[in-house]
Amino acid sequence: MDFEFSIEEPRNEGTLHGYCNLQTVELLHEKANESSPVVDQDECLTTASKIVSTLRFYGFDVVSIKATVGYAFTFYEMVLKSGTRLAKVKKIECELMLTLGVIGVRLICPIPEKSSIGIEVANEHFQCVSAHSVFASKKFIDTQYSLPIVLGRTVDNDVFTFDLAEARHLLIAGATGTGKSVAIYDIMLSLLFKKSPSELQFVLMDPTCAEFTKFAPLAKWFLASIEGTNDDNAIVTDCETAVKTLNSLVKEQENRYALLMDAGARGIEEYNEKFNAGLLDVNKEIQEGLHHHYLPYIVTIIEEYGDFMIQGGKKIETPIARVSQLGRGVGLHMILTTQRPSVRVVTGIIKANFPTRIALRTQSAIDSRTVMDAKGAEELIGRGDALYSDGLNVVRLQCAYVEDCEIEAVVNHMASQNLDGKHYELPVADDDCQVKGE
Repeated sequence: MDFEFSIEEPRNEGTLHGYCNLQTVELLHEKANESSPVVDQDECLTTASKIVSTLRFYGFDVVSIKATVGYAFTFYEMVLKSGTRLAKVKKIECELMLTLGVIGVRLICPIPEKSSIGIEVANEHFQCVSAHSVFASKKFIDTQYSLPIVLGRTVDNDVFTFDLAEARHLLIAGATGTGKSVAIYDIMLSLLFKKSPSELQFVLMDPTCAEFTKFAPLAKWFLASIEGTNDDNAIVTDCETAVKTLNSLVKEQENRYALLMDAGARGIEEYNEKFNAGLLDVNKEIQEGLHHHYLPYIVTIIEEYGDFMIQGGKKIETPIARVSQLGRGVGLHMILTTQRPSVRVVTGIIKANFPTRIALRTQSAIDSRTVMDAKGAEELIGRGDALYSDGLNVVRLQCAYVEDCEIEAVVNHMASQNLDGKHYELPVADDDCQVKGE
């Protein structure tokens, strides 16, 4: 048997260049050892030997094994003897966990697009991924995505990014204390670093009244709210206001499609290009009080939306479904988080319209299947260890850790740059729109 190890150092891409709006990542703390994670080769050898011995005990011959060490877990890729039935290998997953004696063991059988199987094993010594190491990376700074998101690092230490505009909408689920808030902060900071208030607006809803308070100073510039709403109430915390805000988003969506139809544009990017080129008549009244104007992206984030669902039911679910079905074309995107991914919360309508999902550690395999349509999330180790699915592929990654003081420094700096700002106003939904939404 051939032991082949590949231990990669994280890519040191700290040179800042390219476009980074309003704020650089210099306010984030650069950790002294962020590019040199703790790697114990003896631990790799011992674990690999245990895996091979267990497989051989159950009659599976390993031709070769390769280990790739990440920040929080190590990925062991194995080639088995030709003719091995993978269905039998899957049955000994519990025996592998017992032999290794660690949490966070996940069997991938087979690895997509490869003739091998994989086992992900949590490292003995955990090391978090610093926010600075990913936000300062060349990959993120140079990205040309419409709504670029950087979450953390994969097992091969590559910076993981994706485009929220292409992902459409995002569902994030995981048990309490597994890192959902950190994932949300990564997403928000990604967008704040790359977009100006004229290009991006947030709608924030939080029944816990705690998660988004750090972003309250941005109410005048980045937090959209219903027309006539005071800046102090830009973050929605009660169900009644949540219903009104969601219906306002439906109205905003309808208005935007009316603008696109008049402009002969297929999507928000084409519309904004025509507007910037002066091809649209800003004095033309499309509907009562509706004129051509530049359309910013609007990202709605609902923290623990299950609480709103319990209180509002269809009044909450219906407008979410309407925006998630058609919102992408006009720049409306939604992010939902929940710690209780039951079928009553993650309904069929929600799953159908939220193809992109992030699962942190769940309490059971049933919860994992509800979110990811497969088990595996219950075997994560927590602390930002996550699975990302785009509907086709699943990637395991370690979310970057953002400290509270770092968020406060970034938010306060951005707020100080826009002393005369005014928040984006959502239209007040009329009675017909509200009846449809309910």
